[in-house]
Amino acid sequence: DRQNTRHKAEVAELQKSTSAASENSDELSRVRNQLEESQQAATALRDEMEDLRERATATEAAMKEAALAHEREVEAMHKSVEQISGMNEELMRDLDRQNTRHKAEVAELQKSTSAASENSDELSRVRNQLEEEQKASA
Repeated sequence: DRQNTRHKAEVAELQKSTSAASENSDELSRVRNQLEESQQAATALRDEMEDLRERATATEAAMKEAALAHEREVEAMHKSVEQISGMNEELMRDLDRQNTRHKAEVAELQKSTSAASENSDELSRVRNQLEEEQKASA
């Protein structure tokens, strides 16, 4: 009878242990599943981070290329401005030379006109004098 009672107690203890082991096994399965899900999520995040890193690198490269292209355009524009400025300076010098030459020509024409006017006045005086002399001798 004692043996039977002890045997029942051992069976009850074994059932408790088996039940606890089963619960532990279930808990272990849940933890494994959570760990697996976490690892999958971590892998997805790593993949996404790598994709973002690649896109950021590509964007940075494109921005650097655009900046270099912009610098080249600015340099070309500066060269064009320098060329235009040089051409403007040369045109201004040409205009100054032409203006000086025209002023000299105008001064020369004014001198010629003045001399022609004096010659015309002198010619008129000589004609008048000649006419008076002709009248006087007639």
